Amino acid sequence: MLVNTEYFKKPAKTFLEKGRYTGAPAGSQEFYNYWTQELDRCKNGYTVGGMSITGHHYFYLNYCQIKLTEVIKGTSATKSVSFPNFWDGDYEYFWLMDISRNGIERSKLTTLNLSTNVEDKWIDGGHHLIVSKARRKGFSYKNAAITTNTYNTVKDSYTLLCAFDKKYLYPKGIMTMAAANMDFINEHTGWSKRRSVVDKQNHKKASYLEYINGQGIEKGYKSEVEAITFKDNPDAARGKDATLVIFEEAGAFSNLKNTFMATRPTVEDGGITTGQMIIFGTGGDMEGGTIDFESMFYNPTPYNLMPVNNIWDDGGEGTNCGWFFPSYRNKVGFMDKNGNSLVDPAKFHEENERERIKSESKDARIYDKHITEYPWKPREAFLQTSNNVFPTAALVEHRGNLVRSKQVDNVGTAGMLVETNSGIKFRPLKKSGL
Repeated sequence: MLVNTEYFKKPAKTFLEKGRYTGAPAGSQEFYNYWTQELDRCKNGYTVGGMSITGHHYFYLNYCQIKLTEVIKGTSATKSVSFPNFWDGDYEYFWLMDISRNGIERSKLTTLNLSTNVEDKWIDGGHHLIVSKARRKGFSYKNAAITTNTYNTVKDSYTLLCAFDKKYLYPKGIMTMAAANMDFINEHTGWSKRRSVVDKQNHKKASYLEYINGQGIEKGYKSEVEAITFKDNPDAARGKDATLVIFEEAGAFSNLKNTFMATRPTVEDGGITTGQMIIFGTGGDMEGGTIDFESMFYNPTPYNLMPVNNIWDDGGEGTNCGWFFPSYRNKVGFMDKNGNSLVDPAKFHEENERERIKSESKDARIYDKHITEYPWKPREAFLQTSNNVFPTAALVEHRGNLVRSKQVDNVGTAGMLVETNSGIKFRPLKKSGL
């Protein structure tokens, strides 16, 4: 249970109250000290009362403005531009990203109180991360924050934003969000960076030209962000050298595995990991690349994707997968003031909504679509509903009930036909099941 999380948002609160982060005059020692301290927190994280958050999380909470949904009364809500609220799901996501890249001691990991666990052999760092999630969890905002914070804190860094289709990048996607964050930094902080050499819709670079002996010499921080698509070319990133690679809506990739493998050398050099790749996808947007994404999610280790314990799927206990953000976690209207998810009330509300849709809809595909958009478990997010006349979600639910109840364990014997010296024989398998 997270407490006193408002202390991590003091800069944002000051900005909302006064329209500025600090009253110190620009150029003064106080001004310099303030922004040096804040930059350190954005790089290395921040600790209050024994609780710590990562640098990316700190930057997201205090230096990224988003469209925030605020409940007015009951189911009525409004949206306004403000800073993000503290969510326990975000806390876990940012930490898992940091752990996969930088590693962590087991004693420190235990103190974080994350909802899922990572095995010891995977907390050494140098790994990538794959995430499946429900809709409306703000991951484009979060990943845009990670992008901008990397651009702002890592000199000469190169962040690559990848999508199957450009609609996920701009004009209303993650690249546009990252560019808005850059503009906010230039206007309101002590970290302003010129972008006079490269400042395109799909490519930003923190540099400028200084003329020496009549020649334009590129100067500046030289960190950059570029957005590229892979619809017709899985090799689009080949030959690049990246600090961070983010795959936006990976479920839309029909060539995800090929794209990932072709892009992987941009962040790895032999057996050394020089950067990080983050793959994420949303339930309901997984038609084109569902098979590849599902395969990588449930078998992450061959791709150097850090696995976590599968605490979501029925029968998943004791197995590993990627990380999952269910619809009942951080559901608007079902969180306390510190951003802790009120899971039981959220599930109760969603159960009623599922039952209503199931009973009122004459088309089973509408119910299936709702399940994939707002899944409780990865298996629901990966349901393939297009061109399927059968009630997919209901069949999966029924299968789960059969497996849990063990009603069919003795109905038949699972096995295989094998060729022997005396002919074809039936050989039972040691373990049967659906």
